[in-house]
Amino acid sequence: MVVMGNSSAFITTNTLHSPKLHFLVLLFFLRHAFFDTKILRLTNSGTDDENILSVGRATYRQPFLLRQNATGKLADFTTSFNFAVDSNNNSKYGDGLAFFIAPNDSSLNSVLGSGSNLGLPVDTITPNVVGPRNQYPFVAVEFDIYHNTRETIKDPAHEHVGINVNSLYSIITKNWTAGILNGTKNSAAVSYNSTTKNFSVAFTTFVDGVQVIHYLDYMVDLKDYLPDWVVVGFSASTGGSVALFKIFSWNFNSTSLVDRHEVDFATKSGNDNRIGLITGVSIGGYAVVLVGVLGLVWFILWKKRDAGESSDENPMVNELIDSKRGLARGSFRIVNWFVQRVILGREKSSEREGLVGFIKAFYRT
Repeated sequence: MVVMGNSSAFITTNTLHSPKLHFLVLLFFLRHAFFDTKILRLTNSGTDDENILSVGRATYRQPFLLRQNATGKLADFTTSFNFAVDSNNNSKYGDGLAFFIAPNDSSLNSVLGSGSNLGLPVDTITPNVVGPRNQYPFVAVEFDIYHNTRETIKDPAHEHVGINVNSLYSIITKNWTAGILNGTKNSAAVSYNSTTKNFSVAFTTFVDGVQVIHYLDYMVDLKDYLPDWVVVGFSASTGGSVALFKIFSWNFNSTSLVDRHEVDFATKSGNDNRIGLITGVSIGGYAVVLVGVLGLVWFILWKKRDAGESSDENPMVNELIDSKRGLARGSFRIVNWFVQRVILGREKSSEREGLVGFIKAFYRT
C-alpha cells in the first residue's frame, strides 16, 4: 500500500484489496527495478540470466516541492525504510544501493549507473573528461558493499554508509556490517532540517553480533544543489559481483510548501499533479480526498484485523524514527485535520504550511 499527502495519491475504494496495484501505480520503475510479490527489487537476482551489470531505479511518480521559489524556503523531510542486501551466502558481492533526491524529470542512465555507480548519474566512462561529470545534480545516501579504489570514488576498505553530494566520493562515511551473507533485514532513516541545514542518517549495523544504530550528520544547504521540484527514490547496481537489493517498506514525510506560481499555473492549465497543493484543489477534489482518506483508514483497520496486528517491520525502525524526531502520526489525525481545517475552512496559513504529507509503502499483500 502506498499513501501520499496529495489528492491524486490516496487510494480509492475500487482498489482497496490490491496493495500491489497501488504500489505499481504510484511508483515508477526503470531498467531492472520491479515489484516481486511483496517487496521492491532494484536489480536482477543472482539466478537471472542478466545478473551482472544490472541497474535499476524506483521513484515516487509525483515530484515533491523541496524549495519554495517565492521565499527560498526549504522543506524539512524524514524518510525511513526497511531493506536487505542479500548475497545468498556468496562472499563475493557488489555493488550497493542508494536513497537519492534528484531533479524532477531526471531519469536513469543504465550505462552510467551500472557497476560501482549505484545507479547514480555520474559519467566516469566518457574519454577526455577531467574528472567525473554529472548528468544531473543529486544528493544521496549510499549503502556501498564493494570496495572500489578508483580515484573518483576512493571507497573505504569496509562496507559502509556514506553521504554523497553530486559525487560518487562520499563526503562522510561510517562502516556498515549488514549481515549480507544471509540477507539480514536492516532499517535506515534519513532526515533534513532546513533551519540548521543538517542532513542526518541513522542506520542499523552489527557490533559484536548485536544490531545497533549508528549515525551520520552533514551540514548542507540543499538549495545550492537541487532545484525546487525533485523526485525521491532508490537506485542500485551490480558489476561483476552481485547481490539482491530488497526494499520491504518505505515512509517519506515532508513539511508542505506551496509554490504560488505553480498553483496559479496548475489552476489555469488543469494540470495540477504536484504534491501538497491543497489550495489548488476544488471542493469536489476535497470530497475525493476525504473518500480516499476514509478508505485508507478502513484499509489499515482491515489489514490489522486480517493479520492479527502482525507486522514484518524491523522493530528497530521505531527507534530510528524517534531518534530523528518522528514521522506523521497516523490517518485519523489527517482525517480530522482535513475535515476541520480544509472542508470547514478553519485552516490557518501556519497550520497549512506545517501539514505533513506522507508516503507510507507496505510491500505486502
